[in-house]
Amino acid sequence: MALAVSFWGHSSFAHHGLDPDIRDATRRLEREPASVEALLDRGHLYRLAGQFEASLQDLSKARALAPQDAAVHFQLGLTLSALRRDAEAMRELELAVSRGLVSDVAHFELGSIHRRAHRYEQAIAEFRMCLVINGVPKNHLALGQTLSEGGRLDEAIRVYQTGYEQTRGEGLLRAWVSAELAQGNHQRALQLMSDVWKRKVIAVQWYLLRAQIIEASGKARKARQIRKAALRVANVRVRSNPNAANLLDRAAAREALGYRESALQDAQRALKQAPADDTAREVVERLARTSGAP
Repeated sequence: MALAVSFWGHSSFAHHGLDPDIRDATRRLEREPASVEALLDRGHLYRLAGQFEASLQDLSKARALAPQDAAVHFQLGLTLSALRRDAEAMRELELAVSRGLVSDVAHFELGSIHRRAHRYEQAIAEFRMCLVINGVPKNHLALGQTLSEGGRLDEAIRVYQTGYEQTRGEGLLRAWVSAELAQGNHQRALQLMSDVWKRKVIAVQWYLLRAQIIEASGKARKARQIRKAALRVANVRVRSNPNAANLLDRAAAREALGYRESALQDAQRALKQAPADDTAREVVERLARTSGAP
């Protein structure tokens, strides 16, 4: 029988109350030290908290107790992937799938591992499987981005368009606009964004994307003005709510204006709040390389 799993996937930006949850799981393990379920629970929570080695320890114990359990291999694979121990992560995730796990998260992680290694055809196959299981915006987006990175931009645009029409996912619309821009279709990109500018509240990322289009049209000064407006909006939102999402938006605005050091500081603050979030970690790693930070 197939085991369907749609929980314990990638983290969100909200981790409030996580330590009490870990304490509860620890108390349960004190009562039931051989409980695979409790080890899985705490291993998952440790991963969300960015405590990857502690997560690995619990999940390795769970595997020793239940070596045939697909959920154990799944959780262990996610933690190994977070540690960038990709070959081991692939083995665990593939074991989970072979033992009946049905999870778009497992295929998403396998696709991400292939993508990191620039094995685009294998990554595309995994992300397509994600969409067979679950047509959420994130899966459309990952497929489109991988097609784009693999040089198949026309296909990526079709994926973004279809995904947006099916889900109305905001990230898919931004990706679609960006892909049209990459194709040199400036007017088409602006047309797709037209409704965005009628909103009372506009995301920082939309300002930055509009600036890219304007700059590509040869209007560098106007583009910089839009980027400065994006930073002003980001500053207001960080002051109101300095969560990881708002910090990453401000990091993007600062980077677009060439303020790499302050952008890195914002990204590091975001990663501290959301230590298991792949986006925050990737931004920190990239900015650290380009800013010369240790």
